Amino acid sequence: MNNKNFSTVDSYLVFILKYPAWLLGFIDVFICISLFIWAFPINSFMIHCEGTELVVYGTNLASSVGLPQFNKMVMSMISLPPMIKGMVIGLLLGDAWVIFGNAKLSKNARLGFAQSFSHFPYFWQVFTGLAPYCFSYPALRIRMRFGILTTGLEFFTRSLPCFTELYFLFYVNGIKVIPAIIYELLTPIALAH
Repeated sequence: MNNKNFSTVDSYLVFILKYPAWLLGFIDVFICISLFIWAFPINSFMIHCEGTELVVYGTNLASSVGLPQFNKMVMSMISLPPMIKGMVIGLLLGDAWVIFGNAKLSKNARLGFAQSFSHFPYFWQVFTGLAPYCFSYPALRIRMRFGILTTGLEFFTRSLPCFTELYFLFYVNGIKVIPAIIYELLTPIALAH
């Protein structure tokens, strides 16, 4: 028999007669899923369901770059979700630092992070993860290091109580140290950073 003479339904009926019933259940499910995906592509399905997806807290935070300064009530409500906190802990064990912007005026600390241009993909990943806590975009950083002029990028977060907590964990008398509770702070994400 030539398949060109059969419609889709006829071809399906011939197929049913040829194969055992247990296999047909799998084929029916496959056909239903295929038709659903064809009729409702993932992108259009997500547009219709926008705002109802289940996501890990911290992965869906919007950037606060360019927004005005937060008031005290908003600042006190901001906390670092576990995924972002793990990233910050890992960064503090490496190149990041926590400082008070102006020792006389600032009650809260902010996080700083800098990298050379050769590490731009990693730098940008870190910035996009911390963008909900940043006031501005990264800036060009030019400095002299060991007699060599180096260029790179750096950014600072807003001064927030959640970074002040980390300051008192990682700094003793203004010197960066490894906290005594480091084993409680280390996560796979922190180790990755």
